[in-house]
Amino acid sequence: MQIQDLIILIYIILRVAPSSYLCYYPFLEDLRLSKKAAMCGFFAIILIEWAIFIFTGRNFDKLPTLYGVYLLYIFYYFAIVKGNKSKQLFCILLSGNFENVLQTLAMLAERFSPTPGYYYATATFVLLLAQSAYFSWFYYTVKKFKQLFRSTKYNKIITYSNYILGLNFFALVLIRNFSEPRTWNLFFARFLCIMPIFFFVYMMMDLLKEKNDNKVMSVKLSS
Repeated sequence: MQIQDLIILIYIILRVAPSSYLCYYPFLEDLRLSKKAAMCGFFAIILIEWAIFIFTGRNFDKLPTLYGVYLLYIFYYFAIVKGNKSKQLFCILLSGNFENVLQTLAMLAERFSPTPGYYYATATFVLLLAQSAYFSWFYYTVKKFKQLFRSTKYNKIITYSNYILGLNFFALVLIRNFSEPRTWNLFFARFLCIMPIFFFVYMMMDLLKEKNDNKVMSVKLSS
């Protein structure tokens, strides 16, 4: 095994582990498995992705590496989480959209690394910083609106957000081509496509939370 293979494994863990946790964080009480068993399942798929990467000749351009493993993550996510499918889809689309941006940023760092031997190490470091920022944002947002998010009363806004996120994710997949050189224009284009969705979701959640709090206060005053 080459040292690059170990770096790639670290690269995959940094890319997948935070997103996996963020996907089922709002549903920790609705897991079909224990938390440890769920994380072990995600780590098993990480090893499968790593094995596919090595089996396909250490090439990220192969279709099994590009899309096959992502289907495994999606199927496994829906298998371990029980409950509202619309909200599950919302979480996984939100994570999947931004993951495309993070990967593009990491590949730019790999491409422009000054020393060829540190390509993957540079990409891993950049990905760690980007994932940490993304994790902090999603964790704060879901934690703030957790009670509202778990309520079945506001499913309509989640459904509409799913339509927007789904179309955006489909568009990002269509323009995703690892064979072509990555440019900063591609990164900023993907970033600009995604950020309005994050602000839209946050704004709508904030408005719904304020409306819900006002209703609770009104009931208390009436009592």
